[in-house]
Amino acid sequence: MGEQIIVETYTRSEAEAMMNFRADAALMAAQGYSPVFQSWAPGQWQSRSFITVLLLCLLIVGIPALVYMLVVTPDGALTVTYVGSRGDPAPEAASRPQPANAD
Repeated sequence: MGEQIIVETYTRSEAEAMMNFRADAALMAAQGYSPVFQSWAPGQWQSRSFITVLLLCLLIVGIPALVYMLVVTPDGALTVTYVGSRGDPAPEAASRPQPANAD
C-alpha cells in the first residue's frame, strides 16, 4: 500500500529519449523512486497520412511529401514506470492503536 507508481513518457529519437531518461532517473532516485519497467515504441506515420499523400501524388503535389515521409521517421516514445516507497508499507488502519474492549 505504501508504493507509489509514476509513469513517464519521453518522446524524441531513441538516443535523445534515453539521455532524458537517464537525467530524470537520477532525480527520481534522489526522491526514492527507481525504474522497474521501460518500453521503446518507434515512431510511425498514420496510415491515413500515407493514403492522403498517395492521392496527392496523382496531382504531382504529393511527391515531395511522399519522399519526406519515406526519409524522415516521426519521434518514438520511451515509456518508463517508476516505483517508490513512501513511509510505512503497513495500511493506515493497522498502525493506529486499537481501543481496549470493555467487557
